[in-house]
Amino acid sequence: MTVTCAMLPGPLGEIGALRRGACPSLATPMRTGDGLLVRLRPTAAALTAHDLLALADLARAHGNGLIEITARGNLQLRGLTDASVPHLAVGLAAAGIVPQTGVAIEVPPLAGIDPSELADAAPLADALRAALADAALVLAPKLAVVVDGGGVLSLADMVADIRLDAVAGTRGLAWRLALGGDRMTARAVALLPDEKAVEGVMTVAAALAAIGPAARGRDLDPTLLVAALGAAPVPPLPVTSPVHPLGVHGIGDETVLGLAPAYGQIHADRFAALTRELVACGATEFRLAPHHALLVRGLCAEMLDVVQACATRERDR
Repeated sequence: MTVTCAMLPGPLGEIGALRRGACPSLATPMRTGDGLLVRLRPTAAALTAHDLLALADLARAHGNGLIEITARGNLQLRGLTDASVPHLAVGLAAAGIVPQTGVAIEVPPLAGIDPSELADAAPLADALRAALADAALVLAPKLAVVVDGGGVLSLADMVADIRLDAVAGTRGLAWRLALGGDRMTARAVALLPDEKAVEGVMTVAAALAAIGPAARGRDLDPTLLVAALGAAPVPPLPVTSPVHPLGVHGIGDETVLGLAPAYGQIHADRFAALTRELVACGATEFRLAPHHALLVRGLCAEMLDVVQACATRERDR
């Protein structure tokens, strides 16, 4: 089966179509061959069946019914029109689904519930999101930040302009600040204590803003930032093999199942039917994940084969 950079719309009459290469949102949808496309990521990391069914209803009522989960774990609704986008925004608000706004900041999909992670990345991401909003810097529309606390489903293979990777240092938790790549290819800038991590990222963000609104992490020289940060030398990271979110994962004492739609796309009718089948099998919570995946929690081991058969049937229809 299957199932950001979203913004709430401004005045409803000001919805406009976005050029390709920018980041589509409720405020600035992208015009495609099948109508307008809106990309969003709900603020809540955990989604309920009610949330998924509401999204299916909204995709059907205001678009062509096609729902996509992107490679970065964002949600896309297709086939909207200039007239229907404002109604989608109203419907999302009525359902209690609040899209994230501002700079896209990614954390592992199981942040805060995976006992094997070095740190829960969510509080740091929230603090960073607030700092960036307060600073009101003009940054590239598709600027991406990763805050990776580790764990089974880490974001080691996700490319970002700015990365913070948790490191277990001799003095406790630290964050490796790096630019323009995934965990292994990003260029290291500094090793920061937990309390300095937001400040470090804000220094990088200010440097990007100073270059211009199109600047990305690859445009910065890490050596010029080292002196400004005055941080400790950065040790090499151990080589890791990222785990793909599809399949069955043991997360502490629970089992989490990762599903994905064929070609990253599913129709709202099938999405709703699958959601109901998953709930009937015991599913209690859903989380969007990279690689076009939807993580399902609450399933008992005895139901895994049944659930995977249901997902395959829906995907292959």
